[in-house]
Amino acid sequence: MEVPEVSRLVHDVYAAMRGGDADRMGELLSEDLSTVIGVNDAIIWTGYMEACAGFATRFADGLGLDVRGSEDLRTYRDGDLCWFDDRPLLGAGSDAWVIGRFTGVARREADGQWRIVQWHASLGTPVQDIDIALPLRHAVAPLATRMAAPGPQ
Repeated sequence: MEVPEVSRLVHDVYAAMRGGDADRMGELLSEDLSTVIGVNDAIIWTGYMEACAGFATRFADGLGLDVRGSEDLRTYRDGDLCWFDDRPLLGAGSDAWVIGRFTGVARREADGQWRIVQWHASLGTPVQDIDIALPLRHAVAPLATRMAAPGPQ
């Protein structure tokens, strides 16, 4: 089920990211925010204050993140909670684009506004790239199949 208010919220987040607008990001986040996880491994912000400070640092001097919405945004709702997923385009410089994967949870707050309470961004990695980065995966697999499950046997 599409939730137009939350679709607008997600697109407002994208606009704030593109514009490097940390103040606007703070308005779109719930003060009860749990976590923001970004595609950069250094971006794991817990709580509202840390996330606002993180966006302020990230967007210093108006440096934004070029996020372009997709046709794939999906929203789901249960009462005052909504979750979403999307595959937006992320500008990677020099006219290069990568497909991101964003998921999150929004909540309708006491003032009637929907705000983000959790956000996660990632980049899909082709399995062949994972195989190159993690060659031990193949060496460990036979060992893992011989290991006994925990608990009574």
